[in-house]
Formats: sequence, C-alpha cells, structure tokens
Amino acid sequence: MTLRGVRSRGSVTVTSAFAGSLRDDPNGRAEFFALAGMGTGAD
Repeated sequence: MTLRGVRSRGSVTVTSAFAGSLRDDPNGRAEFFALAGMGTGAD
C-alpha cells in the first residue's frame, strides 16, 4: 500500500471515479480496465 506523496519502489497508487455507464455497468467497467491494462476492476 502507498500513500499519496510517498515514493516507494514498485508501488502504484490508482484513484478512480466513474460516472454514467461505467459506474452502473460492471461489464463495461471490466472492459475499460482490461483495455487500460489495469486488471478487471473487480478488486
């Protein structure tokens, strides 16, 4: 886990907010994350 402003080797911080169909459609959200290379978004 990382905190904002803290740089640590091998760490990644992702903040996301969804609106519209990405917020309401889990399949669309999973497709977006897959295309963005971020896994499924189900974590």
